[in-house]
Amino acid sequence: AQVAAAEEIQTQEFTFTSGSFTMFNIPANSKIVSVPIEVETPFDDPAATIIVGDAGTADRLMSAAKNDLEESGVYQTFPIYEYPTDTPILVVVSPGSSTVGSGYITIMHNSNN
Repeated sequence: AQVAAAEEIQTQEFTFTSGSFTMFNIPANSKIVSVPIEVETPFDDPAATIIVGDAGTADRLMSAAKNDLEESGVYQTFPIYEYPTDTPILVVVSPGSSTVGSGYITIMHNSNN
């Protein structure tokens, strides 16, 4: 019999001073379903980027091309990627010369544990 997956949600605020950080450790055999990023306060440098992924592929879950930190709004990806082992989920905010900018990143994942 197959066990129903439980959906879990992780949310973290980010700002123009966040830099690189580990958002959380995803358990083995968990699948990333969606990654919405909400930009509340736009960054003031067009070169500002945010990516989400892991040590193997820094933008596996969201690449810089999938969001725009200069514009308020919600940018979402649906990676449907399963991690076979416990893995730190990494976020990299590259603000350029921004002096403002903030938002929230949410990761929805299913755990079969």
